[in-house]
Order: sequence, then C-alpha cells, then structure tokens
Amino acid sequence: MTKTLCEGLLLALAAYDLVCAGKFLISRKERNHGWQRDVSILLLPYLSYALSMRLSNALLLPSGGSYQDYFTFSSWRFQNGIRWYFGIFQSFFGSGVRPIVSVIVCACGTLLLVLTAFGIVLKRKEELYYGFYVCGMILMLLFYDYYRSSFVLTFFPLMVLFSYYAVSWIVERVRPVWICSIVRAAALSILIMIAAQTLTAVYAVQVRDYSMDDVMNEETQETFAYIRSNLNSEDVVYFLKPRVLYYYTDVFAYYWDDDNPERLALADYVLMSVYNEQPGIQRVLDSSGNYQCVFQNSRFALYQKLEQNSYHS
Repeated sequence: MTKTLCEGLLLALAAYDLVCAGKFLISRKERNHGWQRDVSILLLPYLSYALSMRLSNALLLPSGGSYQDYFTFSSWRFQNGIRWYFGIFQSFFGSGVRPIVSVIVCACGTLLLVLTAFGIVLKRKEELYYGFYVCGMILMLLFYDYYRSSFVLTFFPLMVLFSYYAVSWIVERVRPVWICSIVRAAALSILIMIAAQTLTAVYAVQVRDYSMDDVMNEETQETFAYIRSNLNSEDVVYFLKPRVLYYYTDVFAYYWDDDNPERLALADYVLMSVYNEQPGIQRVLDSSGNYQCVFQNSRFALYQKLEQNSYHS
C-alpha cells in the first residue's frame, strides 16, 4: 500500500497541475515568457517517480503483480469501504463500548467528515493540492481490498487542518458570544478525545505488552528461523506477507486474498498467522488430511502438504 499512497500524492499533483494549466490557458493576462522553465520544473516529480519505479523494478524481487491489482471497482466494494472507513474515522475518537459512547463517537466521526469537506471548499484556492489529496485518497481507499486505519494516518492531520479552517470560519461569522463558546468547547472536546485515544494506544503498547511490531518479535523470528533451517530454495510457501518471508528466509511465497482453498495448489507449505482471516483455507488445513502441522507457536502455524494433487472443493 506504500506505493499506492505515493501514487496518491502524484495523482493529486497531476490534478492540481491540470487545474493550474487550465487557468493559465484561459487567462487573458500577459503570459510570462519564462513559462518553458516553469514547465520543466513541474515535470521533475513525474520524471523522478518514473525513474524510481524503474530502479525499484530492476533491483527488487518481482511480485508477479502490483498493488493496483488489489483495487476492486464495484458497488459492493464501494459500500463496504464506506462502512469500514466510517468506523475507522470513529475509532480516532474512542471505542463505542457503551451505547451513549457509540453515539458520541459516531457524531464526532460524522462531524469530522462534514467539517473537512466544508474546509476544503473554503480553502479551495489556497490549499487546492491538499484538498485533491484528501479526497483522492478517501476515494482510492473505498475501492482498495484492504482496510487499515494506518492508511488514514497519511491524510488524517490534513482533515484536522481543514476542520480547523471550517471552525474558524464559523466562529468569525457567528455573532452571539455564547454560540462561539459552544463551538470552541465542542472543538476542544473533540481534540481531547483524539488525544485520549492516542494516549490509550500508547499505554497499550508500553504497559499492556500490545505489540505493533509484526516482524522483529520473538515468535516471528522463531518461525523464520525454522523455515530457514528446514525448507529449501525449491519449496513454495503460501503466506500473508510473501515478500517479507522471502526477505528473511530466501524462500519463495505467494498469497491470494479470496479465501479459496484451490489457491493452495502451488504451495508445498502453508504458513498461517493470527492475522489471517481465511476460515475456508484453515478448515482445509485442519480437516482434509492433506496437510500436517510441522511447526507452531502462539502466532504462527506451518503446514506441510502431504499429497501433491491439488484440492478441489
């Protein structure tokens, strides 16, 4: 998803440049004779992106696909994305464990989206590029097959900034002092909720042993060490993070996101983790009799294929 986020920056820049070019072409003002130099500078981000992509494709292990393959342009994906990311936006303000808290958190999430949209409209001239980026990223994520709150962190500060612009505009134009006080108090309360939720996450990591490190923890390294010692270079593993597995073990791997047991046909081993959400594949591993668990710890279970014929449902 990192590449897709970078492409989001580039697409927002392309949209911004197109708008600026349109304004330049329809402007009746006398054009600057140094426009050729300006165009060459504008092309630098696109040229550097193309060069970086060529270098990464030449130096890094080919994946057999791209992150764009994980986009599904359908009405179901769009509706599901709205539901998931609205929940993610709410989670920045708290967890709805009680009905009244759920209502407050839902109201804060809705208010954030409304104020962000209002702020983008207000600052469409000064902050046009950032507005394109926020709207473009939200639209991209709605069609992306993975839902992660970490994706939102790339533009969440900009949403807060645009919300600030909107609140400032409202406060400046509202005459009654008591209404201004209510708006300021509401804005302060929302900021306190964001800070409290952030501190809760910090507490969970620092005190309650909640780990955000998926690679360097003891269980993961133990699993990778077993694979390095017991698998050879000709073995193929079905695993959620194929590039990570290859980087640490030199063993090839692949992954599909559709929970179809037939996808296991090419794999000699299947590495399942607590992060996998593929119950159909897990049932085949446990009940088909074609796989044997050869390694297991609290996070991972490695299954070896006993029969070479592929599974058919």
